[in-house]
Amino acid sequence: PHRHSRKDAAELLIILKGTADVLIFENDGTLKERIAISESGETKAIEIDENVFHGFIPHAGGSVILEVKKGPYVPTPENDFVSWAPAEGSEKVPEFLALMKKLKPGEKIKA
Repeated sequence: PHRHSRKDAAELLIILKGTADVLIFENDGTLKERIAISESGETKAIEIDENVFHGFIPHAGGSVILEVKKGPYVPTPENDFVSWAPAEGSEKVPEFLALMKKLKPGEKIKA
């Protein structure tokens, strides 16, 4: 999970193929909201405000999500990634993703 802390850094997520859950987190790792998005469902896109920690979990391989942000492109700074998730490439990532798939609103990820 990450955020976009730059001013005017809202992000639009649009699902083009498949299904996924968009996860919205409190700063402390508590899941605030789980929003199902689907190419054929009621919700196909969601806008996430700046400074909101979020991530997404595809339901099946082959899902395609388009992210749209105001340019120019700026790599996500290190402090915009959460401290309570393993770093990309860590051996702990598969366990973390399994937890994210079943996490319910109000539940907290422990660092």
